[in-house]
Amino acid sequence: MKIAKLNMRKNKLKILFIGLLFILGFGYYLANEKAKGYGYTGAIDVVKTYFHNKDLSKKVSAKVLNIEIDKGDWEFIKTKRQIALDRGIQINEGDKYVPCALDVAGEKVSGEIRLKGHMTDHLMSDKWSFRIKAKDSIMGMYRFSIQHPGTRNYVYEWIYHQLLKSEGVIYLIYDFIDVNINGNNLGIYAMEEHFGQHVLERNNRQKGAILRWNPTLYWDWRIDELQGNFIDEQYSHFSSSYAEPYDKGTVKKDSFLLNNYQIGASLLESFRRGEKITSEVFDVEKMARFHVIIDLVGGYHSLDWSDVKFYYNGLTERIEPVGYESFSIRPTTKIAGQRVPNNFEKLKFNYHDQLFSDPIFFESYIKNLERIVSEAYLNAFFKAIQPELDEKMGLIAKEWAYRKVSFEGYYENVRLIRNNISIPKPFHAFLKEAGEDSLEISLTPVSDFPIQIIGIKRKNKFIALDSVINIPAKARNTYTHYFNYTLKKSFKKATNLFLVAKIPGSSFPFEVELNEFPSYKYETKEEMGIAPIEKNVLADTTLTKIGNEWYFNTKAIDLDKKILIPAAVTLTIYPFQTLKIHGDGQFLVQGELVIQGKSKENPLKIKNEKSIPIHVIKGKFQAENVSFTGEGSIVAEESQLIFHHCLFYDKSTDLIAATRSNVYLNNCLSGGLTSLGQFDECEVLVNECTFKNGNKLLYSNGSFLQFSKNRIENFKSIATLDYASIFKTFNSEFSGNDTLFLMRKGSVYNDIASNFDNNLLGLVLWNDPKFMGDAQFSFYKSNTKGIKKITSKI
Repeated sequence: MKIAKLNMRKNKLKILFIGLLFILGFGYYLANEKAKGYGYTGAIDVVKTYFHNKDLSKKVSAKVLNIEIDKGDWEFIKTKRQIALDRGIQINEGDKYVPCALDVAGEKVSGEIRLKGHMTDHLMSDKWSFRIKAKDSIMGMYRFSIQHPGTRNYVYEWIYHQLLKSEGVIYLIYDFIDVNINGNNLGIYAMEEHFGQHVLERNNRQKGAILRWNPTLYWDWRIDELQGNFIDEQYSHFSSSYAEPYDKGTVKKDSFLLNNYQIGASLLESFRRGEKITSEVFDVEKMARFHVIIDLVGGYHSLDWSDVKFYYNGLTERIEPVGYESFSIRPTTKIAGQRVPNNFEKLKFNYHDQLFSDPIFFESYIKNLERIVSEAYLNAFFKAIQPELDEKMGLIAKEWAYRKVSFEGYYENVRLIRNNISIPKPFHAFLKEAGEDSLEISLTPVSDFPIQIIGIKRKNKFIALDSVINIPAKARNTYTHYFNYTLKKSFKKATNLFLVAKIPGSSFPFEVELNEFPSYKYETKEEMGIAPIEKNVLADTTLTKIGNEWYFNTKAIDLDKKILIPAAVTLTIYPFQTLKIHGDGQFLVQGELVIQGKSKENPLKIKNEKSIPIHVIKGKFQAENVSFTGEGSIVAEESQLIFHHCLFYDKSTDLIAATRSNVYLNNCLSGGLTSLGQFDECEVLVNECTFKNGNKLLYSNGSFLQFSKNRIENFKSIATLDYASIFKTFNSEFSGNDTLFLMRKGSVYNDIASNFDNNLLGLVLWNDPKFMGDAQFSFYKSNTKGIKKITSKI
């Protein structure tokens, strides 16, 4: 009996012990996962980081800044803070400074202080952000700011300024100090030098004016935006601002500084108006290094015209950048030199695009990009700053010992940037005609970068061109453009030829096969059986025309005749109307056709019984909250098609047939859609759409397609990519599809971070060595476990 009880007790203890082990193990697993979400390798790494940083904190002492402010002035500051919190943004109107007394280790000066920062993150918790002006130098500065270290992401902002310093670009003192206000200890603050002559002296520059584009009206607009007041205005734009100096009082009193400012401001204005190019106004090398460092740290947001700061160097007679507020470290999704405009004719209205339009500056930027954005460069840099970095981490650890500094973000940006400039194919090249002494070729750029053609190659023999051919970047939101050139015939045979090219300034060449022009051809309107459009106009009694704005004057639109919408005319169909197209009914669009539904849940329904219900010819078609069903395709030639919150269902024909057009779909849904369409030399951008239960989603001839955050499921095939098509997908879901992509004739597929679930076959590569080279593909951070077989070759 006693033995039985003893065994029972042992069993209970065993169960209890196992239970405790399970709880501890599960708890450790949860702690590990939580830690990884904050950048640690696991729970043990959190503990190691804490004790390592505590050890660093014992080796350093923080400077103490004591600030004394009169009670009434302190109440004034508190009131201004509350106003900013209520408004949602802070605007420093007029003189917001109040007197203060400053003391650092017995170094005492008088000064002025105010709240700083536009966004209210500067005013949260007990660590408010302040701008301070000292009457005399203190800690080597006359002007500086103090703020919560988290506002600039702790030690990463200091690393950014060290990068600028190492490249000879004007940088700011950025440090960490202990702050007391009226005897109340507020703990560790980040201290950031503000703009003044002390910045230039320490950076070994001649005295001069530090300038910016005045952003006051821009921030007024931001207040309207936050309050939901949207108006059509120009006052907040770059084109409406003006160049102004920092420390206006000092500049006004000093004739040298005033003259320096006027010269610098005149140069900036000449640049803005397009009278001078980048290399005539700016220090090309320093501007190039500055932008590359911004790329490296992911500081894209600090390049906005309202944030950039400048210094006019009277010795070089050029304007230099001044580093400030990097927003680091963040992933670099696109680099500074990649931002190409929608319309090259409007360059002067965009500071950044105008900056990069100068080939001299662009080449310097690419050269510095390849030099600085490398693992070897980072290894040497981090080794050099490590002792001082430990000191800064020790200061931060006095209050945040758990903070971990990681260099992985920088190395990841190196990988992202290097991948970005390693273009799979910068342009398409087609041989139009081979004569006895010359070659007629056609080139169409497809990348975000300008390209230089430097030579031609056949069977490993390279011959340089007599003069370099420069082709521009492909402008965003436009269809591909073709550029025709005549080359000297360097080889007897016009077969197996490759053009050798590079991004200007790069040391890495590309080789692009020179191929025959695509075998398909475009039908003319006569070949399509369309009568001259001027004879196809619907009777005026059906339409109301007010200038260039047209609309139907009936609620139920029954279209059984052809109607022409001329260039510069917009015909709008409104949410309260219905539309049926049948018989000879057809819209011929040279202007713009806009169809609007009430909402995504209550769309305007279009029932179509016509093979081509809408034909857009160098025009624009826009549909929002519209459902499409029935037969027929929307045909577009050199046009723009936009679908927003639309529904496509029960269609047995292609929805779209487009040639040299731009097609955009956003937040759309389909079910029972045989095919989204056929796209010849188009740009197709699809975002946050769902496509379910279809045959083949699309067919592409020489098009650029980009899908982001979409869901595609239960298709027999997603796409056939032909004639050097490029298809990019991002963060999308592919589920239950038979075959993903059939790729032929030099086509390219790239995916980043998508999830593939229960798909039978990934890519069918149909390589024809005689035409346009092999198809190429890549997966980056993608989950491909749900593809039973990644590739099959024909």
